[in-house]
Amino acid sequence: MTATTSTIVGNLAGEVFTEGIANINARQIKALLVTTPATTGAHHTIEVNLRAYGLKNVLSVSGYVHTTINSVIAGEAPTTAVSGTTLTITVGGTAYNTTRAYLIFGEEL
Repeated sequence: MTATTSTIVGNLAGEVFTEGIANINARQIKALLVTTPATTGAHHTIEVNLRAYGLKNVLSVSGYVHTTINSVIAGEAPTTAVSGTTLTITVGGTAYNTTRAYLIFGEEL
């Protein structure tokens, strides 16, 4: 199953937020926050068009799950893959019908 309403904060049915955050060794580092709706379950996938958000060369992806609605947030490791300009995130864990958030760091285009 695919979480079709995931958000790239600010622009999609979910939310996506991008922010330029650092200049490291002449590389502009940018952060992207992707959130999912509360109906997301383990093993759903989320596809992020990196170019659409001004990113290249993914440096890291950190995942989080709301274990209690809008209250307790815990780390949750996703499985990720990059093909061309598409980052695919496969939701980890075993929980269903909970909100997830993914913080992605990459180089700015």
